[in-house]
This record gives sequence, structure tokens and C-alpha cells, in this order.
Amino acid sequence: MSSIEEQKRIAEAEALLESYTPEELEEIVRTIGMPCIVEWIDPERYGRAGEIIRVRCRIMAGRDKGRIITRNVKGPVRVGDILMLREWEREVPKIKARSR
Repeated sequence: MSSIEEQKRIAEAEALLESYTPEELEEIVRTIGMPCIVEWIDPERYGRAGEIIRVRCRIMAGRDKGRIITRNVKGPVRVGDILMLREWEREVPKIKARSR
């Protein structure tokens, strides 16, 4: 996917989230989770079978609005997708190379 297409998907996701009132967003955060937009996907896969994808996403609501965090995602994901995180305080630790 090209950079222009990715930027377009991110802008569409931001517009969707901005269409909600602050009260509606607060209700969404309380019941479903914190909305965040995928901005970058690591080309490398993780996990024993390569089922884990590392993404960098920007939180779109609450007191941490605008904060960028790195998370692991299982399943298909594209730049511009909205993830609903139940827990957004933790970040993924850096993966260190093992010595043999």
C-alpha cells in the first residue's frame, strides 16, 4: 500500500472518531476500550508461527490522546485500522537478539 493510500485511511479513521461527541467517546472507552489508529506496521513477524504483528498506534481519546504506543496484534491489520484496546498503559518491550 502506498504512503498516500495509508494517509488517506488514517484521515478517514480520524474523521470517524471525531464524529462522536465527547460523551459518546467516554461511553465507548468505558464499555469497549480505548480507540487507537494504526500508523505503522513492522514488516517482521513474531511468535512461533509468525502470527503476531507489531504495530505502532496513536491513542485517539481520553487523557492519553495523541500518545503513540507499540503493541502486538494477532490477526490481519492494515495502516489506518482502528484498534480498541482494553489496556493501553503497557507497551511492548523491545525484542533483544539471543546469543547462541
